[in-house]
Amino acid sequence: MRQTVGLVLSVGVLTFFLVGCGGGKTDQVQDLDPNRGAVRADNHPRPVDAMVVEGLTGIYGGRYVSTVRFDPKTWNVLTGNETSTSDITNYVLYEGLVTFNHITQETEPSLAKSWEQSEDGLEWIFHLRRGIRWSDGNPLTADDVIFSSQILYDDVIHPSARDLCTVDGN
Repeated sequence: MRQTVGLVLSVGVLTFFLVGCGGGKTDQVQDLDPNRGAVRADNHPRPVDAMVVEGLTGIYGGRYVSTVRFDPKTWNVLTGNETSTSDITNYVLYEGLVTFNHITQETEPSLAKSWEQSEDGLEWIFHLRRGIRWSDGNPLTADDVIFSSQILYDDVIHPSARDLCTVDGN
């Protein structure tokens, strides 16, 4: 009787082990294959004007983990004046209207798909990509960009980034 129970338990554990380990890698590889059809319903389809980087295939979902010695003082990239904030926020959690390509040494579109400037250089018009959303699902709007600009030029807050965005004190 004892041998029978031991044999049944051994077979059960072995079966569990084999079922649990078998085939997992194949499924993961298939999920990463960009030529394979979608295997799930996409609750967040790609926006119409999405920026697409060729040659890079990401994995949907997951989490970002970063280790730092100190907590950030703020999550607002504009008001952070120390590395405990900027190490996390700058280009890791937040994206700008434009970005700088260090290889080509050119400014390129990012959240804005294009932009124009007036002949005198005093007026800039950014055309935002359609479908951009915050992490909570709310759409990014021109009002959000204006809000950020107001923080940037606020005399009371006076973030260090302000100095990078002024010419001759203006």
